[in-house]
Amino acid sequence: MAKIVFRATAGLYIQFLNFLKENEVSLSKIEKDTLGFSAICDSKDYFFIAQNSRKFQTKVRIVKKKGLYFKIRKLLKRKGIWVSVVLFYLMIFLYSHLIWDINIKTEDLQLKNKIAGQLFNRGIYAGSIYSDETLNQAADKIMLANQSLGYITLNFYKGVLDCNIYKRTDKEDYIYDLGTDNIYAAKSGIVTDIRVYDGYSHLQLGQSVSQGDIIVSNIYTDRHGNIFTGKTRAYIEAVCDETYRVFVPYEKEVRILTGLSDEYKSIFFAGNEFTLHYADLTGWYGSVKTEKIEYFSFMGFRFPFTVKTATYHQTRQLEVKKDISVALSYGKLQLQHIIENDVKLKKEITRHYSYKNYDGGLEVICNISGIYEIT
Repeated sequence: MAKIVFRATAGLYIQFLNFLKENEVSLSKIEKDTLGFSAICDSKDYFFIAQNSRKFQTKVRIVKKKGLYFKIRKLLKRKGIWVSVVLFYLMIFLYSHLIWDINIKTEDLQLKNKIAGQLFNRGIYAGSIYSDETLNQAADKIMLANQSLGYITLNFYKGVLDCNIYKRTDKEDYIYDLGTDNIYAAKSGIVTDIRVYDGYSHLQLGQSVSQGDIIVSNIYTDRHGNIFTGKTRAYIEAVCDETYRVFVPYEKEVRILTGLSDEYKSIFFAGNEFTLHYADLTGWYGSVKTEKIEYFSFMGFRFPFTVKTATYHQTRQLEVKKDISVALSYGKLQLQHIIENDVKLKKEITRHYSYKNYDGGLEVICNISGIYEIT
């Protein structure tokens, strides 16, 4: 309990001491002298002592305060400490609930800008409030809007939102029953489902494999440590990397046929109009203005110190999804355009896509591996 050491001097201090004892005021360690007396009382009784000291013309003053209550009260009076504590917890709250930076992990600049715009449209940008439900809904909607993505993950940690993107164009299901042979990856890609009925596999969901890698081995060890060469049988579902794309970065180059049916879409290319079957027009035009916040790190936390304005430019893309012949026809169209514009021809068309603007039209590089000859 809190105690107060007080001293009473002058006046009728002897009568005052007797008055306190008569009123059953708890006093301890009473010390008398020629000028007065000192004693220890409970903090709750001090108000009664100070109020009645005037009746005996006695002066009462506090010598010392004892007890945990007064120590805590002393700390409570130090406003600077509590302001610092409040600011510290506020900072932790902000870094736990506020997005300071968005890190989209992909080398495809066009896809990166496109995803940044879609996140912005769904209320996810630097300075927005973090919410698990919002991120999950955004990831699902972005997957639906971008058929070229295998899957997308949004992870928030200490103010930074990491966006991992895995591209795909086709989803292939493989059911293997190859007897005693190993099961190899026919193409490069990411394993999205694997069920091993016979054999052994160390692969996990989301793991990347290259063409020729062993997915299921026919050599495995039983629970007793015996090594067997047996049968392999498994169900494997993977997202492959191969794609066929035609990029059109200018709005004036694209025309969508209007009417009740929107099945066919067209592109105005090199003075001629070509109709695309089995194609899908994705993406959007325009630009997104957002604030990028620079920060420095200290003890695992990131502190903002400057704000920069960045503009993301978006373009539309035509993505061939079902019929490879459409992609091949665009490959021929590309060669025709190169000839008409007297551009040096490279026989080998690599998987890297690019585009260049010419006076006569637009050069479109398709994502087709192989060698094509001019006929």
